[in-house]
Amino acid sequence: NRRGVTNILLGVLGVILAGVAGYFVFVKNHQTNTPIAIQQQGPKPTTSAEFERAVNEKNIQDIYALLADTVDLNIEATSCCGAMSRQEALNRFDYIKDAKAFNFSPEQDVVKKIKGSYPNFENDIVGIADNEQVLIYHINSQDEIDKIFFAITYKIL
Repeated sequence: NRRGVTNILLGVLGVILAGVAGYFVFVKNHQTNTPIAIQQQGPKPTTSAEFERAVNEKNIQDIYALLADTVDLNIEATSCCGAMSRQEALNRFDYIKDAKAFNFSPEQDVVKKIKGSYPNFENDIVGIADNEQVLIYHINSQDEIDKIFFAITYKIL
């Protein structure tokens, strides 16, 4: 009688072990071999590329989205401005409204001259417009534009 109970318990234990082993072999193995669909959207545009596009397209909403909460904005040969809110800085973009397009290539001779003459612009990005206007900007560690400098012409720098 005792032997019959022992055989039954061993049989139940064998079924449980077989179930656990089957779980790990079939379920866990199936989960790790299932490919996960990842939607690729391509590389995210850099802040500088987005800002330059927005400036050249005169896309105020995109410019606003890229500005830091506080922007240090200065206009050459004026007493304007200093630290201001994002919205106030955006309003100052009227200063460059007559420029059709800015070229932000660092290989331009005028850009090299500006950066060589003004060490404070060393880590900034310089753009020269078709009408000679200047737009210099800085990107902070949070990927936001936190410093902007305008000049009516690069010839006064």
